[in-house]
Amino acid sequence: GAIPDFNAVTNITMANLAVYNGGRLILTNAHSYPGVPLAYTGRTLRADGVNSLLDLSTLTNFIGGTAVYATVYIQAFNGGHILLTGVALIPASNFEVRSEGAGSLVDLASLTATAAYSSTFQALSGGIINAPLLTDPSGINIVLGAGSLIPTAQFTRLVNGSVTVTGTNLNLTGLTNLSFSTITVNAGGSLTKVEQIPRVITP
Repeated sequence: GAIPDFNAVTNITMANLAVYNGGRLILTNAHSYPGVPLAYTGRTLRADGVNSLLDLSTLTNFIGGTAVYATVYIQAFNGGHILLTGVALIPASNFEVRSEGAGSLVDLASLTATAAYSSTFQALSGGIINAPLLTDPSGINIVLGAGSLIPTAQFTRLVNGSVTVTGTNLNLTGLTNLSFSTITVNAGGSLTKVEQIPRVITP
């Protein structure tokens, strides 16, 4: 539950950052996470537990893994919150965003587009990934479980990705381009979509 002072930290290159059990890490002077350029290397940003907060809201530049099998894992568990509210674009890179457990939140409120390499968004067991401005999640495999939330009605384009929904509604009323992608509705799930998607190309 401690709240250390890291206001002087400006460089978080290749850093693993984690808070647990109500801990708070607020980096008000860090503006860039320049990714992981080393092959077969992972880095993790994690908030685990109620009232746990990893505040990276001043980041405007975020890049995932840029080498073979290099990945940045963004994980909110058991009510933890991660704030990445200043990131508008994630360039070509590998990353996995996971929010799992009631009250868990990964906040990407400014994100509008990605250029992902087969990356993932997973919201499970009441978790939330907040990305209401994301219209083009191309390259992302989205998994949405019962009681969880990822805004999808604003999606207009999905290329080289997938959406899997279980036990909740998937709203794709804005989608106009579905290419080399799949949509799967599992038990208890439902799909709300436009009447016709003008361009559909199956894998």
